[in-house]
This record gives sequence, structure tokens and C-alpha cells, in this order.
Amino acid sequence: VMPVMGEGVLADGFLAGNTLSGRNDMEIFVCGNDDRVVLCSRLDNLGKGASGAAVQCLNIMMGIEETTGLI
Repeated sequence: VMPVMGEGVLADGFLAGNTLSGRNDMEIFVCGNDDRVVLCSRLDNLGKGASGAAVQCLNIMMGIEETTGLI
């Protein structure tokens, strides 16, 4: 579990989507107050399973390098 305000977590106030690119782990962020709790997580799953195959297929259909966006 990561602190949302931890060093290197936010990019211009947002969770950076490519922080876990190529890594096989997940980050979970929890913050809240007496009334509400917010849970966010990020995971890079584009290199695995059907999502990677879908990106590869789209690349082929668009006529670009098969590995674009995967490596």
C-alpha cells in the first residue's frame, strides 16, 4: 500500500499511468477521512494475456510495428 502523497507518486496531481510499465507488480493507494475512503490501484497488464494480443492485433491492422506500445 502506497501513500498517495509519497515522493514520486503523483505527476502533476495525477497517478502516472506508465509508472509500472514492464513491471510485474501492483500499487494500491488508500486515502480518506471520517466520511469517505478512496482506493486506487495501478497495474501494467498490457504485456500479458489477451490485452497484449489485442494491442498487437491493432498494431498489425494499423500497419505499424507489432510491438508498439508493448515493449
